[in-house]
Amino acid sequence: MTFPDLSTVNATEDLSELLIYVNLLTGGWAMPLVLLSFFMIILLGGLFTQIGKGTMRPEVLLAVSGFLTFGLAIIMSIKEGLLNPIYVFMSLGLALLGVAWMFLSSDE
Repeated sequence: MTFPDLSTVNATEDLSELLIYVNLLTGGWAMPLVLLSFFMIILLGGLFTQIGKGTMRPEVLLAVSGFLTFGLAIIMSIKEGLLNPIYVFMSLGLALLGVAWMFLSSDE
């Protein structure tokens, strides 16, 4: 499969054209990895903050980071070719898993 040259990309339109080009070159893996990185940064950042404060509620962090990732996935899926819709539903499922864990956990 031949890829288009970078000079054929109209980068003056907006930045998403370059992101679509990078996603095309990586076989559709670049934007899901951006989502995963966003999720992990929020999850681990919140986890280390909670460890520093002495409170530990990973189920809340999973729900919050899942919903923030879902919001980013919605924004990324608006532009055609940037993100496959299956990743939007996967991030929603992750957020709902965190909410279910949060409701099923015991309050101490």
